[in-house]
Amino acid sequence: LKDVARIVREYPDPDSYICNGEKKSVLLSIEMHEGNNIVEYGKEVKAVINDFESGLPEEVSVFRVADQSEVVSHSVNMFLREMLIAIITVIIVILLLQPMRVAAISAMTIPITMFISIGFLYLLGYEINTVTLAALLVVLGIIVDDSIVVIDNYVEKLDHGVPRLEASLSSGTELFKSILSATLAITITFYPLLFTCTGMFREFLVAFPGTITITLFVSLLIAMLFIPFVQYAFIKKGLHEANRLKNRKFSLSNKMQQGYDKIIHIAFKFPKITVAIAVLAVVVGTLVFLHLPQKMMPVTERNQFVVEMYLPTGSSLAQTEKVCDSISSILQKDKRILNVTCFVGCSSPRFHTCYAPKVPSKQYAQLIVTTTSEEMTNTLLDEYEDKYINYFPDAYIRFKQLDYVFTNFPIEVQLKGDNPEELKIAEDAIIKELRKRSDLLMVKSSNDETMSGIYVDINNQEANRLGITKPTVMTNLAFGYGNGLPITTLWEKDYPVQVVLKTAKDSLGNFDN
Repeated sequence: LKDVARIVREYPDPDSYICNGEKKSVLLSIEMHEGNNIVEYGKEVKAVINDFESGLPEEVSVFRVADQSEVVSHSVNMFLREMLIAIITVIIVILLLQPMRVAAISAMTIPITMFISIGFLYLLGYEINTVTLAALLVVLGIIVDDSIVVIDNYVEKLDHGVPRLEASLSSGTELFKSILSATLAITITFYPLLFTCTGMFREFLVAFPGTITITLFVSLLIAMLFIPFVQYAFIKKGLHEANRLKNRKFSLSNKMQQGYDKIIHIAFKFPKITVAIAVLAVVVGTLVFLHLPQKMMPVTERNQFVVEMYLPTGSSLAQTEKVCDSISSILQKDKRILNVTCFVGCSSPRFHTCYAPKVPSKQYAQLIVTTTSEEMTNTLLDEYEDKYINYFPDAYIRFKQLDYVFTNFPIEVQLKGDNPEELKIAEDAIIKELRKRSDLLMVKSSNDETMSGIYVDINNQEANRLGITKPTVMTNLAFGYGNGLPITTLWEKDYPVQVVLKTAKDSLGNFDN
């Protein structure tokens, strides 16, 4: 064949590729079997990668673009820190109002309740994840209430001369129904989430009310069964007796009680003004609520954000590459950014629950940007979002912060109709009006993805005279302007090699000549 053609062994033109920094890369996605500990799993994977990396050539490096184990580990450490802060805060607050022993007994119920609750969560098949940790944080300040109520009832009985054993045993039993009612009232408020949320939102939140219920009922059991024994052993005098012994010292609780007594008397003395103030507070609260920024789900606390680039349909990979390289170069020059991973013609695998991969396309590119901290992520987004969204005339640049919203865009409008021309007119009118608004960053239509084409109209008389058939025209167009005409497949052991007939690109004309 070398007498009539040039035979070249080559790789096909790529439809997509991945870069880390300025080097093309190979991406590995690793997924864990359900039911395992992702933090330990991450440590094992890290050890294997480090061991493998030690045997690689110097010019080959490994970088973890996303690591869910580190995110979970950070969440667990944050929870432990918040729990410690809560214990210290409770002790400080109660110390200002109560004696040391009362404060210590109240505070010790927090870690006891938490760790017993985590044990029950394990037995019931719950995982320690972002949702269960969030539920534990929500009830962190509530679980101490039951114990405080029981202890307060105990010391009140001591002040009235009730024997210590009788006071301790009856302090919980007398208030059991009230505490149980309060616990049920709190827990039941979270269960409507399971009925109002559907789909992935429901799957995401299904463990939330259960975790709160388990923790609050463990708190109830601690207050009813554990606190009576502890208070009997460590609290032997009532508060009033202790206050009489220290009546000359400054007492914050006494000052607060005196202040409350004055205010409550004033409130009863002027009932109309009291009711008016209450109504005014409701109105002001409603107005403030209506003017607060509202969002369905919060953003993630993560040192990463995503940049998406959309070019017109039909754009070549080279055009997409130019836009992607420009944005990537700008970001890599910023010292606040640690790494930029580029996906040109494709998108990343799912590395976040609510961020779905996009369909591969030559006119699409994506960047995963890693910053120095979560706070820096917010700063960079505020700085870059408005500046570069319209930086390229033929490309949409979207800076996206990772969150828990499953939709691609915050607002989507769908137009339906049987007449394409009328739909196009309506679409143009809506886009024109929306783009007048200064508070909208991007208005993008799916019709932007409509690709133009060429219709080849063959003159049948002339074609018949020259002996040209439609299959002949189709064949020439295929190997001249397309990816070539497949001829056969050669096999080298188990590796297939496609044989394709092509025409040299520089020998072709264009549609104008």
